[in-house]
Amino acid sequence: MEFGNFGVWSGEKSFWVSSAAVLCSFLSCRHGLKFNKHHLSLDVSAYTLLIRGLCRADKADWAYLLFDEMVGQEITPRYQTCRLMLDEVRQKNMYDAAERIEDFMKKL
Repeated sequence: MEFGNFGVWSGEKSFWVSSAAVLCSFLSCRHGLKFNKHHLSLDVSAYTLLIRGLCRADKADWAYLLFDEMVGQEITPRYQTCRLMLDEVRQKNMYDAAERIEDFMKKL
């Protein structure tokens, strides 16, 4: 997998995302930086796009961090995004994450 200036490439499937969005999400998740003071934020569509791309790139751990951030910001993910995340974290044996996603889905 390569992370280039314009997106993510994984095997036969390519998934292009904004490098700025990936960077903002990564820094927000990993380093606790808040981008709202700079008027940069992600909406449900941007989160969904990033989560799907990371799952396709076999990065369920990063995808879950974004999912958790999304829920923490009180942005309700789409049911399909929850389902995708649940399947991915189960495949990676991330049982705590699977339980949290299941609990969240019950509230939808």
